[in-house]
Amino acid sequence: MKKTLGALSFAAVAWLGSTAYIGSNIESQSEKLLGSMQEKYKKMGLDLKIEIKDKSFFTSKAVMTLNYKDKSMSELVGAIYNLPMQMDYEIEHGPVFFKNGVGVGLIRMHGDKSIISFLNEDLLDDIKLSKEDLVMKSTSVIDFSNHMVSNMTISALKYNDNYDMSIDVSEMKGHFDFDLDTMEGTAKLETPLIKVYNPKQPTKDFVMVKDTTLNVNIDKFISDNIYLGGFTLQNKEITLAFSHLSKEPLVFLGDIDIQIEEDSDKNIKVLYKVDAEHLKGKIPEEAFPIAFDPKKVSFDLIVEGLSVKGLEAFQQYTIEIQKKTQELIEKLSAADSESRTLAFADLGAFQQEMQTKMIDLGQDIFTPKKGKISLNLNIEDENKKNHHANVSLAYIGEKLTGSMDEIMETFMLKAFESFKAKIDVSIEKSLITDFQKSLNSREQEQIGMGLMMGKAQGIIVEKDGAYKVNADYGPNKLILNNKDMSEMINMLKSSI
Repeated sequence: MKKTLGALSFAAVAWLGSTAYIGSNIESQSEKLLGSMQEKYKKMGLDLKIEIKDKSFFTSKAVMTLNYKDKSMSELVGAIYNLPMQMDYEIEHGPVFFKNGVGVGLIRMHGDKSIISFLNEDLLDDIKLSKEDLVMKSTSVIDFSNHMVSNMTISALKYNDNYDMSIDVSEMKGHFDFDLDTMEGTAKLETPLIKVYNPKQPTKDFVMVKDTTLNVNIDKFISDNIYLGGFTLQNKEITLAFSHLSKEPLVFLGDIDIQIEEDSDKNIKVLYKVDAEHLKGKIPEEAFPIAFDPKKVSFDLIVEGLSVKGLEAFQQYTIEIQKKTQELIEKLSAADSESRTLAFADLGAFQQEMQTKMIDLGQDIFTPKKGKISLNLNIEDENKKNHHANVSLAYIGEKLTGSMDEIMETFMLKAFESFKAKIDVSIEKSLITDFQKSLNSREQEQIGMGLMMGKAQGIIVEKDGAYKVNADYGPNKLILNNKDMSEMINMLKSSI
């Protein structure tokens, strides 16, 4: 019994001592916890601060503010948002929490604020929303290894602009799991229902999205503003109803996926993917005038060979453009005509400088001779027939320098030696036939003549009930539908 009482006494003393230590050092603990986050924001031109108030043995209160360090940027963004942005938190001191349910950790924070309150007061009257809308409540626990887990809810929204549009958004739930030292982690936001509709005909004219889930993953920061990872947006059901177009609603499901990867040469590869499936309803002829029902659609965009240094330089210059633009706006608003005349001259010079700089930096976005863009579109129709178009383009030339005129002149001279390209297109013959039927007789004849000439010249082949084009272009060499058609390139070069 004495041993038990001794153990309990020791545990109580240890808990009280730990709580007292955390509470008395809450300012330094907060600075340590948020140090990495503050450093990240600082490099983005933002200033993150935290102030501890009303400190007691078990709890404290904290005020976190976020603002732009640059005055011109602060004024520009301040036209939309209230700056500095402020979030108030109630903090429980660890290692054991009792006040809002039992838990363990270094600190536990509770926040409660309307997202609308972040907006500039002048905008609230225009959008007819109040600070009681979209209230965000969050609870975050930071453990002893500087790891934070947060759960959040955003209250439901019902919005009516008093004209022809209403918006209903159900309560949203979020879960965040991040390492505060590296800022790497995951986030998930779920929204059961979003509906935009005509209040006069709510069951006939509306767009409704059910069970939307956004997943975000930050795997690794490879520079201050560039990270590996991505996000996925999934929708269980998307319903479109427009009474003036169709008697029955159209029902789809769709996903969007964006991933950022690093290749073996330390270049960045970005993959965009969109998948959609048509579940119910007939697409109205006003939207698509031929008898074609795309049941499944998949679209990919792949960008390869992106340079980290090039992307950072481009991002930095866009920030400089924003600052310069704000300065010019202030000069153009001057009261005296002489100052405005000088400002217009500065504006002209800035536009010329910006055009040249953007072309220069734009080329540096891609690593020399590594840049490549690929587009892939695949469609399955109601008859299970597949149509596809796959295109890739790679620039293998040197960087172009000089004035705009010099760049264009050099580009035209070296265009045929500077690119590689591949094209693979297949369209079912029945789709082209149906499309022709939707045209007038003159247009039908033009399409027919174009197809006939394309087949005669070997540009188009008809195979397995489909029209196909397959082309592979390298510097000054063209293989078209498995035939060497490089002579066509020579003819084009001589005509330029």
